[in-house]
Order: sequence, then C-alpha cells, then structure tokens
Amino acid sequence: MSRYLAYTSPSRGHLYPLTPVLDELKSRGHTVAARTLPSEVGMLRERGLDARGIDPWLASSELGDYKARTPIGAERNSVRAFAERAAHEVPDLRRAIGEEHPDALLIDINTWGASALAEAGGCPGHISVRTRCRCRRATSRRLGSGFRPRRGEPGGYAMRSLAGRSSTRWRGLLRRA
Repeated sequence: MSRYLAYTSPSRGHLYPLTPVLDELKSRGHTVAARTLPSEVGMLRERGLDARGIDPWLASSELGDYKARTPIGAERNSVRAFAERAAHEVPDLRRAIGEEHPDALLIDINTWGASALAEAGGCPGHISVRTRCRCRRATSRRLGSGFRPRRGEPGGYAMRSLAGRSSTRWRGLLRRA
C-alpha cells in the first residue's frame, strides 16, 4: 500500500471537499497524512488520519479579498496573499515530506508554493487538488471582472498556463524560499 500526504490551504472550503477522498484512500488500506488548519486536526484524527497543523503563520493569514472595493481589487488581494503564503509553504511542505516520506502528494490548488515544490520534484508523484466546481449553468454567476474574455493568446493564456508551462514559472519562487 502507498503513503499519501495531503497539503491544504488554510481554508475549510478546501479541506472539506478533500476529506471524503482521504477517507476512501484510508479505507483501501493506504496510509494517509494531512497538513491543514490546526483547528481541523482533531476532526481528521477522529477519522483515523495522521493530521498535523500547517505553519502557524499560514494558518493565520487571510486573503483580504473582502477588503477590496472592486472585483479586480479583490483578485489582486487574493493573488498577493497566495504569493506571500508561497514562501512559507515551501519549507512547511519540505518539513512534512521529511517527516512522512510519502509516495504521493495531494496538493491544494491554492497552495502555490507547495505546488511549485511538488512540480520541482519534491515527491515522486503529486496531484493538484481542484476543489472549485468549474461547471456552468444558465443561472450561475460568472466569476471574475465581468468583462468578456479577450480572444486569441492573451485571453486563452490563463487557461493554458497550468498545462505544461507552470514548472518554469515556479522555479524563481523556489530559489527565493
């Protein structure tokens, strides 16, 4: 059986959708460890998972998106917070990998530093965990600035940036951390 390590952002909204996956891995005989919000460690341990809290600085950081007056300002605040967290996530995940010796990582999509470390070879296998449903319904509200996406390369860049190009984008971040 394999040993999994899950690493989440400091958000219950990113931990709770992942919890059934961790339960399923455990039920299939795998060893499952998690690093998440310290306030949720007890809940995960009650489920039979080896859980520990993430770095206290990460746990107390906030996005600050609600402080902005516009959707674009909210996005800027979020990006700034994710980038600041990244520098703390790299050593935190390195420490967790050293303690757990996992065969595979489950990395939350909003942990940019942890994702960068995993992509750079922090563990033999890793999976970026996406928790937001990208389904569109006629009644659903569109996320973002409200402007129609540009056509061509600039408009499509955001969707393709995670496919194949992301490793080079993160190397500078890893060198600084």
